[in-house]
Amino acid sequence: MSKRKTGQFDAERAIKRARGVELQRFLTVCLEKLKKKKLTNQNVTDMYYKKLLEFNFGIHSIAKKFTELKVSNPEIQHPVENDEKIRCAKHVNEDARHNNPAVVDVSLLLEKVILGLKYALEKEMYPQVQFCLSFLVCTRPNDFNCKKIRKNGDKSSKETHLFLHDVNYIDDTILGTLANLLPSKQHSKIQPFRLIPFICAPKHYELVLEGFNFLQEKENIDRPCYGGKANFLKGLPCGPETVGFSEQGKKQDKNEWSRKSNLNQLMIETLGLAESLRNPEKCPWFTFNKTNARHFTACAIAQGILELDDDIMPSAAFRNSLGHELRSSADHSYDNIKCVNMPKYENILVKKIDPKIPLVVLGKQVTHGHYISCTHIEHKDDKKNNSK
Repeated sequence: MSKRKTGQFDAERAIKRARGVELQRFLTVCLEKLKKKKLTNQNVTDMYYKKLLEFNFGIHSIAKKFTELKVSNPEIQHPVENDEKIRCAKHVNEDARHNNPAVVDVSLLLEKVILGLKYALEKEMYPQVQFCLSFLVCTRPNDFNCKKIRKNGDKSSKETHLFLHDVNYIDDTILGTLANLLPSKQHSKIQPFRLIPFICAPKHYELVLEGFNFLQEKENIDRPCYGGKANFLKGLPCGPETVGFSEQGKKQDKNEWSRKSNLNQLMIETLGLAESLRNPEKCPWFTFNKTNARHFTACAIAQGILELDDDIMPSAAFRNSLGHELRSSADHSYDNIKCVNMPKYENILVKKIDPKIPLVVLGKQVTHGHYISCTHIEHKDDKKNNSK
């Protein structure tokens, strides 16, 4: 770096540091006045918001500042005006993506994901196994990370995420389905246990099972995670990223794989997933990351990759995959991918759990979700036999 650029960088850093000191001093004075009841919570919100605007903070940075403030001062609310700006910006982005959806070649994408999963299992690369599985079953990015500890101490394990195959249910047999007994987003109410079908071909169910078993084995969970490109390119074994909280309840988002060397991007480039995007020039917003994997799997199910039973609407299959409740406002933000060149699976039928007849998994009753049924396969075979 040239001396001129170095000097400019140092100057910008000094300005940023001075701004931070002034902002903290201003906030401290406000909180002291609040404690002496010379200011109300709303006064502090208004004054702090105005100061952040003066310092040219963006809407999302402002929201982050207030979220940090609420940790020690929970009575102080986010500024309504900033929240409204964030909502408006979100709707504008969502509408733009609906007008120019990402067009994905599903058969090609799944082919590359399966190859990536096989390679990752062979090389014992935990983050890549986790990543590839997220394109085969609709889950949130870190649901399969058994090293992620939630604030309440919960973490993924063999008791929370189970692969169901050849499991009896009423007069049926369940195949290729995930039982999620630890749903994400447990805020105002407890989310129900849910079944989610895989979108890969039945011939790959055993490979997916191998992937789940790998993620849940202690030896693989305890393996250190690295962040170096050289290690990745050599295909060296790698453990899961450290995210969430420690057993003592302290925040510990190290993200060794994704932050140190941005191995996520290198992995995606190596897998060649971008080749399956038909219109990259029209949707620069779309990348094949862990978050968009959830968009893809939900859209693929809603657009017919699996045959749905007569009493399942595509919109219901979409919501079930995402774990959303009926009329969720979040649905719109995920429905932004058009799936083309969809693979055709014979003898696949997705059915829904009867809430009056729960499926018991590890002593827990599952009353929500959709599963892949074996009954349909037997029905098709019977038809062939009858035709003879």
